[in-house]
Amino acid sequence: MGTEDGTVGWEQASYDILAVLYSVRGLRDYWTAVTVGSNVIESIGTNHWEALPDANHSYLVESMDPTALANIINNLLADTP
Repeated sequence: MGTEDGTVGWEQASYDILAVLYSVRGLRDYWTAVTVGSNVIESIGTNHWEALPDANHSYLVESMDPTALANIINNLLADTP
């Protein structure tokens, strides 16, 4: 749902586009990677990170301001191929 000024009336995170950006550009100044540990999935569907044992899992941590990263993504999406 949009607002009168054309902005979206809610915030909806989309992690797919972040995965695409990472797969194409790598870490750059966007993220740092936590590469030691494992994602543990509980029987009820929740998950958490454990530093040990190391299971070749990783996750990304923001290194730049989220608004700046959003501007990078928006500019890429709006650019002509």
